[in-house]
Amino acid sequence: MKHLIGRHKYTKYCYSALVVSLFLGLSACKGLQGLLPRYSDNQIEVVHVIAADDVNQSTPVAVDIVYIFEEALVPQLRGYTARKWFDEKRQFQLQYPDKFVIFSYELVPVSQATLKPSKEKSRFSTAYQKAFKVMAYANYLTESDDYTLDITPFKRPTIILGSKKITISEGG
Repeated sequence: MKHLIGRHKYTKYCYSALVVSLFLGLSACKGLQGLLPRYSDNQIEVVHVIAADDVNQSTPVAVDIVYIFEEALVPQLRGYTARKWFDEKRQFQLQYPDKFVIFSYELVPVSQATLKPSKEKSRFSTAYQKAFKVMAYANYLTESDDYTLDITPFKRPTIILGSKKITISEGG
């Protein structure tokens, strides 16, 4: 009987050592983070785009919602004006075919569009929530930097396309 009690203590110590080793091993994995892909884990559930009655001088406006999956592209695309994006979009699609996804809309005055990324079929193995950055570009007739938005920090962004500017707010 004494032999069994000693074995129980030995097993208990082995389990304790195993748990401690596991925690130490996991903390050492932080060094591997530089080797593994990182994502922003954006929380976007739905994107609403609403066009006012006097949007874009009462003409349709093209809007692209761009999910960027390549971290190296983020600084470049974040710096793009909407005009530059629409001028160079096709070249980006040819140059980086599997690095981003574009949802394109054309809204006429007094219309709206809704994007639910979780309902969209992705050509990527990673979910849309794993995009590094999510940008919105609106192609107005007049050029302004105000037509480019970083919507990554939002959960339910509502983009209002006004007559001469666009605004964004957290939707309900």
